[in-house]
Parts: sequence; structure tokens; C-alpha cells
Amino acid sequence: MSGVILSYQQIDQVKLLCGIDLKQLFSATKKRERGRFEKKWEAFLESGPLWDAP
Repeated sequence: MSGVILSYQQIDQVKLLCGIDLKQLFSATKKRERGRFEKKWEAFLESGPLWDAP
């Protein structure tokens, strides 16, 4: 694996904008794992932001 998997950019003093290169994290030989990740990712996004939790 080559290249950068995780990237980030500081937006202000306390916030970071982060990104993950899923093509590098899950190579072409790991399609099944990528599919499982995407299903769990959808549920995670629907759960809402953590800072809104009581």
C-alpha cells in the first residue's frame, strides 16, 4: 500500500477536517470487507453527531 490513507486539515484552533481514502484502506481484494464497512457506516451516520447526545 502506498500513499496517504488519512488526511486532515486544521479549520480553526479546535476543529480538524479529516478524511480517509477508502480505496487504499480496502484494496480491490477486500471488496467484501468494504461492503461490510459501508453498511455499518450508513448506520453510524444515521445515529447523528455525538455532541448532540444528552
